[in-house]
Amino acid sequence: MKKYYVYLHRRATDGSVFYVGKGCGDRAGARKPRNEHWHRIVNKNGFRWEIIKRFDTDDEALLWEQAVISHYGLENLANMTVGGDGKSGCYYRPIYCSNGMHFKGVSLAAKWLNENGWPKADTTHLSDCANGKRNSAYGFAWSFKEIPSGDFKTRSEASSERSRKKVYCSNGMDFLSATHAQDWLMKNGWEKASHSAVSRACREGNIVAYGHSWSYVCRPILGLTRSEKLAIRNGMEISCSNGMVFPSVEDAAKWLRGSRGDNSSSWGVRNAARSPGKKFKGFTWAFTEKDK
Repeated sequence: MKKYYVYLHRRATDGSVFYVGKGCGDRAGARKPRNEHWHRIVNKNGFRWEIIKRFDTDDEALLWEQAVISHYGLENLANMTVGGDGKSGCYYRPIYCSNGMHFKGVSLAAKWLNENGWPKADTTHLSDCANGKRNSAYGFAWSFKEIPSGDFKTRSEASSERSRKKVYCSNGMDFLSATHAQDWLMKNGWEKASHSAVSRACREGNIVAYGHSWSYVCRPILGLTRSEKLAIRNGMEISCSNGMVFPSVEDAAKWLRGSRGDNSSSWGVRNAARSPGKKFKGFTWAFTEKDK
């Protein structure tokens, strides 16, 4: 990336340009040193910054700065001169990440993010987060002050710690949270599974989500759906019109997903078994007594 650049400062209220500058590093977003006129505008309107062009040399940046100031008109800007005077100020402000890393400047932090899975990471979001305008940026909390990494928590992380509840599923599995249940569902045939649907099923108790009933309380039998409890009490299995017999609707659905490569749900099998003659995935299903 080219080192030098020309940047604009815009009023946060209406987006109008009030300052043109040149620099490198984190100079574009720095509040100091600035002239008194600049501070009066910012105190009243706030500001956003934008890098408009990068250059290999400082001299190129100085010439471009002059042209941009001329374009907007010095009388409409907080600049004190027509530009091109002096060398670009390279201002670096250390920034600290909640993963324990720290960087010499925001630009270097953005570069690290670009190289590690966030190709669209930009310095604006990082600066906003470090200045307290955002709770997190790209999955991390950021600060311009050196704070132990354990003290950093995004709002979602703090909320998750307060509200996380263990989730129990009618298939006998339990999960640390609804989000963990969602992860398991997505890996096992329900690609569009939502943790909110699991949480709702836990709260309301009489709702089936993704072929299972869910609860915040461990209830091995009470957590099952009505048809599952009936099958257990009566010692019943689920039979398919192709001649196969399964110990549960979930086993039947699992076989369907494996053989068809789709998202067949135990709920669909259960509905078909409840309705004689009704087909699901091309088969009819029925609850049958287990052999004594």
